Amino acid sequence: EIVDTISLGASPGQIVLGDKSLWVHDQVDGTLLRIDPSTTKAVATIETGLPRGHSHLVYGGGYLWLTPDKASPLIQIDPATNKVVRSYHGAAPTGLDFGDGDLWVSDESQILRLDLPD
Repeated sequence: EIVDTISLGASPGQIVLGDKSLWVHDQVDGTLLRIDPSTTKAVATIETGLPRGHSHLVYGGGYLWLTPDKASPLIQIDPATNKVVRSYHGAAPTGLDFGDGDLWVSDESQILRLDLPD
């Protein structure tokens, strides 16, 4: 049974829950929408500076991690400020997850285990 509906932009992509928020990557304009699940209202729209595309999105280690496609960098977003903190280049991410205190990135034919920055 559907208990609520949240209207979004033209092309919502990946969604993830973290830091008491629902995060949605918009595949058309590359922004990241932060939604308060208790009110179903948008509380922030974050300009990622990344191109549009199918995204990989994960929450872990107190941050949100996003990469929209394998040609783009991995970015780190701080939920306390709703800002991009860092951008990581050098990998061609095809998948993304968080577990055991580390960030896991599939990159072409390998999996990278990344320590979180201090």
